[in-house]
Amino acid sequence: MHLELSEDQEFFRDTARRFLESEMPIATSRQLFDDPDGFDRGWWRSAAELGWTAMLASEASGGGSLSGRPVADAAIVAEELGRLVAPGPFLPVNLVIAALSGAPGHEETAAALVAGEQLAAWAFGEPGNRWEPSGFATTAEPDGDGVVLSGTKAFVEGGGVADHLLVAARTGAGLTQVLVPRDAAGVTVRPSKSIDLGRRFAEIRFDGVRLPAGAVVGEVGGAAADIERLLQLALVLQCADVTGGLDRVFEFTLEYMGDRYAFGRPISSNHQAAP
Repeated sequence: MHLELSEDQEFFRDTARRFLESEMPIATSRQLFDDPDGFDRGWWRSAAELGWTAMLASEASGGGSLSGRPVADAAIVAEELGRLVAPGPFLPVNLVIAALSGAPGHEETAAALVAGEQLAAWAFGEPGNRWEPSGFATTAEPDGDGVVLSGTKAFVEGGGVADHLLVAARTGAGLTQVLVPRDAAGVTVRPSKSIDLGRRFAEIRFDGVRLPAGAVVGEVGGAAADIERLLQLALVLQCADVTGGLDRVFEFTLEYMGDRYAFGRPISSNHQAAP
């Protein structure tokens, strides 16, 4: 395990921090709170140009890792986003990019996501707080030369702005992932309320959505390992985001302790060494 950043990674982190502090300070995030999208698409395209969407993508899709450790590089950006509570679809877009990398037939979509020209969301959880695939009610059933998707997904981050939805569904005893255009017939997107400053969520219903066989990502009924990998990746990036926020709060606390005086001295001096 490498806990220290390389020089290239430190430069990457510093570039991300300067970009966020300049283009998306927390004051701007607050101004966007009532915006349905919650972020500026032009800003997101600029973020993509900085490589924020390339780390988990294949070279064929225009991707590439700075250090050869793509998850570690992505965690650097996630931590900086959390540090400033910055908005944007970083997590969902990168999850879908990771799923499409190396998946035959999806190179064009992956390239558009990497370029920041399109957006995507991972439709995983379901109503009733169902986060375990064994309990999913959404199905993707083979039908002739395609599949039919039925069910409802909830808590879909970025679902309201996504051009594509990567849906985790059951096929018999197995799991299948299907890439669904948001404007496909039978897809209904209903934005959900959230107190999160930077994130937007949606509930999405699929009413007998007919899709070609090429919409399947991976193998029909054989996506269990791929879905588990995406879930683990989501947890890593979310933890990095939270760590960034906590680190910034700790900085605020230290600053306050140095500035706040009580009994004639900074309160930071009122400490006692542990025995």
